[in-house]
Amino acid sequence: MSFYKKVENTSDLNDQVPVLESYLPNSIIYITLYCLAVPPNILLAYMGLKKGLISARVKYPTLGMTIATLYECAPL
Repeated sequence: MSFYKKVENTSDLNDQVPVLESYLPNSIIYITLYCLAVPPNILLAYMGLKKGLISARVKYPTLGMTIATLYECAPL
């Protein structure tokens, strides 16, 4: 599925490209979900760079279980 409308007559074209009505709401939802995903990814990257990764898993077990549940992984 595309967000852009199919062009019927090329003489009607101007500098702007016509889009479907769902483009703006879908864009807002996508940007919102992306912004919600950034902070956990930053935290996971920080924990992955820490020297004591095992101690990080023990210190923050809830985060590990949440990630395991989200990705349907077995807990370590």
